[in-house]
Amino acid sequence: MLEKLKKNLFVVNKEKKEEIATKIVINEGIKEIDPLRKRLFDITEANKQVIGTKTNAYIPMECLEVPDFQREDTLDPKKVQWLIDHWDSMMQEPLLVSVHKETCTYIILNGLHRYLAMLALGFTSVECVIVDIEEDRERKEIELFIGQQDGIDRMKPQDKHKGLVKLGDPAAVALDNAVNNTKGVDFKHNKSRGKGKAGELTNYDKAYFVAKNGMIQDVLDVLVAAKWNETSGGLGGRALMMVYDVLSTYNTPEVKAEIAKVLVKYKPNKFYGYARFAYHLRTESVAYDLYLEDWICYKLGIKRLIDDDNRIVDPIKIEEEYNRTHKKTA
Repeated sequence: MLEKLKKNLFVVNKEKKEEIATKIVINEGIKEIDPLRKRLFDITEANKQVIGTKTNAYIPMECLEVPDFQREDTLDPKKVQWLIDHWDSMMQEPLLVSVHKETCTYIILNGLHRYLAMLALGFTSVECVIVDIEEDRERKEIELFIGQQDGIDRMKPQDKHKGLVKLGDPAAVALDNAVNNTKGVDFKHNKSRGKGKAGELTNYDKAYFVAKNGMIQDVLDVLVAAKWNETSGGLGGRALMMVYDVLSTYNTPEVKAEIAKVLVKYKPNKFYGYARFAYHLRTESVAYDLYLEDWICYKLGIKRLIDDDNRIVDPIKIEEEYNRTHKKTA
């Protein structure tokens, strides 16, 4: 297990790999109690505090132990590195540990990434919540470990939107203004997964990206003119990025108007179906871009710019072939 952790530490911090690795205590049947660890353990036990229903203490690194059921195989080195680069003690939860009095250690149940990051940052002690399990200890420790995410309400990107607006984040402000200024468009209010209701922006990350690049109002104008806001999923990430990619490539009022004229003839899923049929060897997102570009080039008689292949697919023939093929298989 130590070698696997060291491998991840190698990715995280080459210079400190060996230094950090020597400080990791692995639960592999410790038989002898190190005098220093015992002294530190006794001090910790004497100074721990009960606050409400939880027992808290600052535990020296020498007394923390990594159990053999920890997730060394799925440890995320990038997450550890992010914590190292953005460490803010005010934002970090205490580690959850279980006391092992017979070895003068506390095993880590929740917080392995934070523990490794703090080792790299040179922390000498860690704020922890301690559980003291008297009966069937290992089983209960494993249950606490595997259930550590249960009941946690993880913030989605959209949950941060109002805060970002209040902080004056330019992309969030632009997105907020565009939504407020565009009739028939709103943020998705239902946290459950799915397409959302008609008129809802269902992919905040994509909408934020388009806003960050200065085109959210233009993209929403096109989709509303095409009446895609009247269909569930019509303002999803696929639609936003497809219109953004084509509109940002050509960036003329004529293209903006033509995109709306093209899309108004279709329900979103019908258009996506034609695009995948025309470009079945391409990824879906590329297929959508190219098929919309085909229509724009076909209607306006302009040169293709998105793809290095100047060949323009005849969208009318594609749709005739698609309908013929699907009629036979229906």
